[in-house]
Order: sequence, then structure tokens, then C-alpha cells
Amino acid sequence: MLVEFVSEILKENSLAMILAGIFGSYLVTSQSLPFIIYFSKVKNLTAKVDERSSHTSNIPNIGGIGIIAGIYIVTLSLSFFILNYEESKFIIALFISLLILLFVGFKDDMLGLSAIAKLLTEIGTATAFILLTDCRLDNFYGLFGIYELNYFVSIILSIFIFVVTINSYNLIDGIDGLAGGYGIIAMIAFLFLSLSANNLVGLILCATIIGSLAGFLKFNLSNSKRKIFMGDTGSLVVGFLISVTALITLSSNNDYSQISNNIPVLVLSILSFPYVDTLRVMVIRRKNKQKFFKPDKNHIHHKLINAGKSHVSSSIIILAVYLSSILFCILFHEINITIHFIISLLYSLLSLLTLVFIFDKK
Repeated sequence: MLVEFVSEILKENSLAMILAGIFGSYLVTSQSLPFIIYFSKVKNLTAKVDERSSHTSNIPNIGGIGIIAGIYIVTLSLSFFILNYEESKFIIALFISLLILLFVGFKDDMLGLSAIAKLLTEIGTATAFILLTDCRLDNFYGLFGIYELNYFVSIILSIFIFVVTINSYNLIDGIDGLAGGYGIIAMIAFLFLSLSANNLVGLILCATIIGSLAGFLKFNLSNSKRKIFMGDTGSLVVGFLISVTALITLSSNNDYSQISNNIPVLVLSILSFPYVDTLRVMVIRRKNKQKFFKPDKNHIHHKLINAGKSHVSSSIIILAVYLSSILFCILFHEINITIHFIISLLYSLLSLLTLVFIFDKK
């Protein structure tokens, strides 16, 4: 009787479901991280200081475990009350993929893994998830005159989205607050899109990711002894989840006509910051004849740090410019989709590259 009562309230009141997801995951993550921090220090599971580090002391770097705990526990709880059988199978398939990425990310944080090993894992988990759930980019909605996509082309493009999104998200995780702040803004945007299409799976995932990242930022932005980093454990999983929410949004099974017909452009604007930063770094590495996977300090956030900005102020400046890209895209959402794509892409490129121009000392 109680289960039916709670289920009815959550199904009929989207706001109650969203708030339950956000606050529930926030509590789980924020309560689990102090133990993870203590355990990390006892076992010396910390990020060591090297030439690429933006920190000056050894900090625990497995905060992703706390993020995942919040997402897992609260998503499964809400799914029990809200989702039907088919939707629940989607969540189970997703969480199996996340477990694999969690293991790989943890191993990379502790022992290190080659870029090829991580790339193959990303491709494998993405492929398995797409085939199990049929969650994929299946329509361009008229972008460049293209509508429905061939099945195999659809799968290849969807895998490409996973790989690019996961790795670009991993690359922006270089200073305090940036990856977590970006994830929250992106999930808020996807939350509104899921709400307009009444997509329950999307709503639950967005809400729990927002809450978990907020709980993580409480410690990531701290200057006390309870500071922690996300690590590859977190960035791989959160990057995968951002890819999933993007593909859920891009699926033609959803109706976003009340908001816009230019859904691919809106999604690209949400993903714009890590994509532009990664593209810029790849061009620089190509120009300098460096390996694409070789770490460096050429990211946008490095330019602000080198110019004397703090981690927090650097993150705020970058995220403010990124948010303006989303608002710019929304402002012109009623024009032709191809023109919309071009001007939104140009704005994202120019606005973020302007930061480099302003703050680059060289």
C-alpha cells in the first residue's frame, strides 16, 4: 500500500521526483565521501604531485566512487517506484556498463592504464550498451538535409559520441570545480529537455547526477583536509552518463516540438565546452607533432591558472562563457537548423578561444 502511494505521488508530480533525485543523491554522495577520503589517506590512495599537477599536495583521487554511489542508490530506488519493466531493463544495462568503467577507472587511478586500453574499454562498453538498449542517434532532424540514419551508421556515430564525450570530459577535469560544475550545468539543460518530453529515465538520471556532483563539489572545492578529486573513476563514469543522456535526448522516440525542432544543435551546445577544448588541444598537438594522447598543459583552464587566476575563479569564468553558448543557441532555436548549427558552433568556438587570447601569457 505504501509503495503504491509513493509511486503514485512520484509519477504524478515531476517536481517531487526531481527533488527526491537531487537531494537523495546529494545526501548519499556527501555522506559517503568523508569515509572515502579517510580510507584513501590511510591506504595512500592519492593523486601525486607532478609537472602537470595544479595542486601542491597529495590529494585523494577516487571521489568518483562517492559520485557513483549516489547515482546508483537513488536511481535504483526511484526506478523501483516509477519505471516500467522496459525502462528498468534500460537502467540495468546502463549500470552493468558503469560497473565495468568504474573498475577500469579505479585501476587507472591506482596503477595506471594505457590510453589504448581505456579507449578499447570505452568502445566495448558503448557498443554493448547501444546494442542492449537501442539507445542511439537515429535522426539528424534535417541538419544538412539529413533525417533518418542508416542503422549501422547510427551505431557508429553513437559510439563516436560516447568516445569523444568521455575523453573530452576527462580532459577538462584539471582544476577544482570545473568538471563537476560543467556536469551540473549540462545535466540541468538535459533535465529541462527530458521534462518537456516527459522522459522518465532521462529525468531520473539527470536529477541524480546533479545531486551527486553537487555533493562531490562540497569536498572538491574545500580547502580543508577533506578535499578530494574525481579521478578517472569519476570522469569515465560521468562522461559515459553524459553521453547516455545526450543520446536519450537525440533519440527520435522523444517529442521536443514544444521546445524546438533543432534538437541536435541544442545538444551540441550543451556538449560544446569539452568538445571545443579537446579539439583545440588536438590541433596544437598535431601542430607540435606530439602524440594525441600525450598529456600537456594547453587546456583553456591551464591558461587561466597560468595567468594567476585561482581554481574557483577560473572555473567560474569558463563556465560562464560556456553557459552563454547555451543561451545563444536557445535564443536562435527557431531558425533553419543548418544555419542554427553553424552560428552556434562559431559562437562556441569564438567565445572560448577569446578566453585563451585574453589570458594566454605567451
